[in-house]
Amino acid sequence: MAYHEQEKELGRLKTESSRRDIPISDQQAEYLKLYKEKQTPKSDVVVANLKGGYMMKRNVRRAMQRICERAEVKQITFHELRHTHATLMLEMNEHVKIVQQRLGHVKAETTMDIYSHVRPQVHQDSAERFSSFFNA
Repeated sequence: MAYHEQEKELGRLKTESSRRDIPISDQQAEYLKLYKEKQTPKSDVVVANLKGGYMMKRNVRRAMQRICERAEVKQITFHELRHTHATLMLEMNEHVKIVQQRLGHVKAETTMDIYSHVRPQVHQDSAERFSSFFNA
């Protein structure tokens, strides 16, 4: 099931690959455990609204705005975090199939063509490595 804000109800997932478990580190699990202990009201939803239910898309957007403002960083959307997550994992040489599965894509091409981006620093690093190849 997935929450659709427009209909304000739970509905079907976009694809079968949308249903997935995403492994997290022990450190991330501990952080979520601490977060859940402080969460009021108690809820099975990981990041719940004030009533313990699913957060509406607009509330997630507002929360992201506040987080970015406090951190004094460029404002990004929650969806842009998916792109950032994919890009950084691929930069860390994570296997594309791992990233594909984490994002719930049926095809690795979707992950590579739409969700992976090359940051300017990565271009510069590549130019430096290429230059050092000829200077060796």
